[in-house]
Amino acid sequence: QKQQQQQPQQGHITVTDMDQIETSNLNRQFLFRQKDVGSAKAVSAAKAAQVMNADLAITAHENRVGSDSEHVYNYSFWNGLTAVCTALDNVSARLYVDAQCVFYRKPLLESGTLGTKGNTQIVVPNLTESYGSTRDPEEKGVPICTLKNFPNKIEHTIQWARDDFEGEFTHIVKDINRFLEEGDTYLAELHSNNPSEEVTTLQNIKKHLGDARPLSFEQCVHWARNKFEFDFSNRIKQLLYNFPHDAVTTEGAKFWSPPKRAPDAIAFDDNDALHMAYIVAASNLRASVFGLKGSTEFAEIRQHLKSCTVPPFRIDENAEIETGEKDEEKEKTEAMDADIDFDAELQQLLQALPDRKKLIGMKLNAAEFEKDDETNFHMDFVQASANLRARNYRIAEKSKHEIKKIAGKIIPAIATTTALVTGLICLEFYKLLQSQNKTIDHYRSSYVNLALPLVTMSDPVPAPQTTVYKKGEEWNYTLWDVIEIKNGANMTMKDLIQYFDTEWQCDLSMMSYGNAMVYAFYMNAMKLMKRKKMKLVDLVQEVCGKLDDGVKALRFEVNVDYQTPPQNGDEEPMLPTVVVYL
Repeated sequence: QKQQQQQPQQGHITVTDMDQIETSNLNRQFLFRQKDVGSAKAVSAAKAAQVMNADLAITAHENRVGSDSEHVYNYSFWNGLTAVCTALDNVSARLYVDAQCVFYRKPLLESGTLGTKGNTQIVVPNLTESYGSTRDPEEKGVPICTLKNFPNKIEHTIQWARDDFEGEFTHIVKDINRFLEEGDTYLAELHSNNPSEEVTTLQNIKKHLGDARPLSFEQCVHWARNKFEFDFSNRIKQLLYNFPHDAVTTEGAKFWSPPKRAPDAIAFDDNDALHMAYIVAASNLRASVFGLKGSTEFAEIRQHLKSCTVPPFRIDENAEIETGEKDEEKEKTEAMDADIDFDAELQQLLQALPDRKKLIGMKLNAAEFEKDDETNFHMDFVQASANLRARNYRIAEKSKHEIKKIAGKIIPAIATTTALVTGLICLEFYKLLQSQNKTIDHYRSSYVNLALPLVTMSDPVPAPQTTVYKKGEEWNYTLWDVIEIKNGANMTMKDLIQYFDTEWQCDLSMMSYGNAMVYAFYMNAMKLMKRKKMKLVDLVQEVCGKLDDGVKALRFEVNVDYQTPPQNGDEEPMLPTVVVYL
């Protein structure tokens, strides 16, 4: 420990996630607690890690990693990394990060989970193939880490509706029943086994057995109407207060940039069929939970709606998402204050719980989701809720049949699988940090299925080699190799053509930058003549637009022809990426 204190601290972690924490995230991992719901995932995770290790140097961002954030995650950023660890939920994002790691020659620790299944892949520069070498197929279901506050697909809103259903009509109801049946025994178990959820659970028990307990179907309709206002109007208004349509991140990027969609609040209208479908389903489910007789008669429900009082919405100016810029001492003070308030609130809630002796024999009816029963209002609620949220975010709405098909394929995340995959990834990370003399057989990629149970490990696949000819001599390369050209700030297209003529004895016929063709033999003579005289950096900017200030290298894909084709080789060799450093 004394030696560690004397050594300079050079380690640093950067974590980024554009999502916010929802209640459904709490059972998937171990960093978030109930108090974090609504906060940025990256910021909350960083704070939780620093509680475990106060010496940890970590910076939290709220950016999506992609081409639109390359002004933040630029040449200097990537070159400053030791390794990259991802926990992504879609193939396109994985492929982007993988390509960046290959270009900058950085190790990648890639992993994923799906229910009881999990996999890890270790990508080591100059040794293994990359993730993109044998990519996963595009997923058809809902991603595990669905963007709860920023949905852009109907699958996201369906998962949100399912979570809401389980929370309101299943989990809360089961907690209340356990309290009614077991009393102090249940409260003691809750305190010892699930302290992070204790306050929220007690609040729900107090509310649902107290003033919020319905005694008539009319009160169930009033509850549904106020829930509509909260979920599809008030929540959106609060979100837009925190993040207006013109909001930008601390790095200067637009907050509401694709795939994020800026939402709009919905004003309730009892003449809108979808609005009424939601009220009918929610009120009847509420009535079923409390053993009351429901109704599907629109006339009766509309009459009940007339007597409903909807409180006016008030912006919560203190409900702001932390940016990670707070003073460290201030954070500690706030954390201490939060602990004091937590204990005080806990005692108040325990004293305010209803007397079980007055509720002897009472038991609520928990709803276990069943999509194929047309009379239980389960799919009616999920359909209406999912489509209303889709309407909030201008996502195409779906029919009940389509939503049922999608909802039936949702596979929940399991914290046990997450923990196992995390452990396997950490083992590979330790090897990377000790990688002076490591060979490919020291590393392992894994696949697990806890339901069987099955755990398999294998050596990573070596990076395949490609053979081309340079001045008539064999030249072997892998995906980790590039053709590097230094001091290319003033290099012209003509200079590059001359380079391949002299150094490779090849004729350059076509060249692309990103998705844009910047030079091709079939272009008209005037354009070719003009482009040959241009500096490469000017040529790219003319075709693709102005480059960011942080760009220090240009990446080109080239097609060349051998001037003297080898007897045992292709006439058109496939060369690696050409990197011109500015």
